[in-house]
Amino acid sequence: MPFLERGAGRWRGGVFVAIALVSGCSFWHEEIEKPSTLPAARMSPDTVVLEIFTLESPSDDGRLREEIWRQLDEQHLPPEVRLPLAANGVRCGRCGVQLPPPVFQLLDESNRAAIEANSYAQGAPGALVRRRLQSRAGRRGRIAMSGPHPHLETLWNEQGELRGESYEQATCVIAVRTFPLGDGRVRVELTPEIEHGPLKQRLAEGDGALRWEASQERRVYDALVMESLLAPGQTLILSATPSLAGLGRAFFVRETDRGPRPLYLVVRLAQTQHDDRFAPEQIASPVVTPAE
Repeated sequence: MPFLERGAGRWRGGVFVAIALVSGCSFWHEEIEKPSTLPAARMSPDTVVLEIFTLESPSDDGRLREEIWRQLDEQHLPPEVRLPLAANGVRCGRCGVQLPPPVFQLLDESNRAAIEANSYAQGAPGALVRRRLQSRAGRRGRIAMSGPHPHLETLWNEQGELRGESYEQATCVIAVRTFPLGDGRVRVELTPEIEHGPLKQRLAEGDGALRWEASQERRVYDALVMESLLAPGQTLILSATPSLAGLGRAFFVRETDRGPRPLYLVVRLAQTQHDDRFAPEQIASPVVTPAE
């Protein structure tokens, strides 16, 4: 019985946290922690911090999807980037510090689905997956969007020419690279990639030297690189086009018995190290959106 009581307590605690997430007016609100007596760990000057969320829509709600994209700026990408993205079923929008209200609705639905399933584990239906990525200038970060799939088939549209592609042991990945600028903004590059095949020992470059590491082959879609300028607190949102086809389906749709479930990748610039315009040596504090 004590074991059951402790288990019930943990379950009630999980429900309380989920309710707290959806009840506030600001999704990015963070509680103030007591200062530590230990010396603060210092990041390298070229490091920025990204907050990354993966939201799953409990259903393919076209109305909700259009409400989300109506309030995002897709024009920040040039036409020569937006056109191949759309042809391959991918959308990318930018917003300010406050997330659009439809995203809060999606968050609410995702949390309710997770509560009903009594699970917040990654990969569970309706799960909310969150991580913080410390990204150094020019280095590849990795955001897994699917899989691994034993066998993956998808379509690739290259300048109007459509062809099928097939991969074994495949994982859809968004590669992240950041480049801090002197005015306090950060240039963020997001690139769709498919890691596939068996692990093999390969030479990789890092810290000015070559080293051996176990990795898979990578199909890199260089024509779909999304390059955006973000100020601290701004956010990028990626998802599939309404057709739910092509690469967009492979990367941003989870197949279920009840039909496809669109995924939304949320990438927020939480912290950058300095701003050369005023104090080059000053470390910037993390951005926290005030509660309304």
